[in-house]
Amino acid sequence: MVIGIDPSFTMTGVSVLDIRDEGTRFSVHCIKPPGVIAGKGSPQSEQVQDIIRRIDVICREVVKYIHLAEIRYHKSPRGVLVEVPRQYKYRRRSGKTNTKSLMELSLLVGSLIGVLKQKGYEVVGLPTGGGIPKKELGFDLLRGWGFEFQANRGFDNSDALIVALYGGMMFGLIPREIAKPIDRLDV
Repeated sequence: MVIGIDPSFTMTGVSVLDIRDEGTRFSVHCIKPPGVIAGKGSPQSEQVQDIIRRIDVICREVVKYIHLAEIRYHKSPRGVLVEVPRQYKYRRRSGKTNTKSLMELSLLVGSLIGVLKQKGYEVVGLPTGGGIPKKELGFDLLRGWGFEFQANRGFDNSDALIVALYGGMMFGLIPREIAKPIDRLDV
């Protein structure tokens, strides 16, 4: 079993990929902290305690979801992969770095990794590229492998599942020959 996490302050995607000889099962879940409006980042006026509260909610919900997966699939994850930010993803059209977003996401990712390691999970940070075309490519890959998503589940779940699929290959749970399409993704 491999866990993939696509962290975000507005909607964190978590995917559980259970790979067995008799077949592969997966589940996906989105965590939306209270007070979050879909498609909106954190407001500039948001206070530090509000940011910390969001991080706390996200970390607790991720750990809870992984624990439920352990009960459901009767095993612990081989690894947990967390998508980590790259600075170029946070450039505005003016070319300046959106420092606030980058710092907040880095704080969220660092907190998630710390909490998961404290719980005893093997955690790997996976830097990935951003952008809608790559997400569409991810959808195509998932459809080609037989995974289907409801339209309202959005990219957060597919990103988390792509991260989990990559983890399956990385930990040797998915043979490299089968996982060749993953190699073509910018992950």
